[in-house]
Amino acid sequence: METTESELETFTPCDRCGHRAYVLVEAYSHKFCQDLRIALCGHHYRTFERQLTRQGFDVVEDRREELVPKREAVAA
Repeated sequence: METTESELETFTPCDRCGHRAYVLVEAYSHKFCQDLRIALCGHHYRTFERQLTRQGFDVVEDRREELVPKREAVAA
């Protein structure tokens, strides 16, 4: 499923804990004949990253860089 707008642009809750999701993963389910999408916060993505990869999930969107504050360039 292609999207033109970011699905994580606005507040999207983590499917595991309800905090803001920063990673969206997707896999095709042959059982349900549709794409399965899971929105995860940074913590739960790190926790389940290996299992999701093994089960064929692909990262659709990753906004974890927003978690790290950008440092201002220090003038010399």
